[in-house]
Amino acid sequence: MKKLYEKSEQAFAIIWIVIYCVLQSLANPLNEKIGIEYSVSAIFCIVQATVLLVFIRKNILLKRYGLCKTSVPARQFLYYVPLFILATGNLWNGIAVN
Repeated sequence: MKKLYEKSEQAFAIIWIVIYCVLQSLANPLNEKIGIEYSVSAIFCIVQATVLLVFIRKNILLKRYGLCKTSVPARQFLYYVPLFILATGNLWNGIAVN
């Protein structure tokens, strides 16, 4: 995986997009079998995100992709407030499992 990344970052990204699409298309029938919508899809997404994060950490690419701490405290950035509202908006009315 590292050789592909070093050869072409764009090809690396395209391959991961294809993997994502394939995993999501495989998850749809499994979601229907289990009976809980998006459960397998969520698991596949979590696994893929974890694998990519481990790859980024292992190859010391956190700073390159902006996944490091900033020197300025977050409370000084007012644009974090709308991001927080967007991130938590679906939870305001509670969580319900159908």
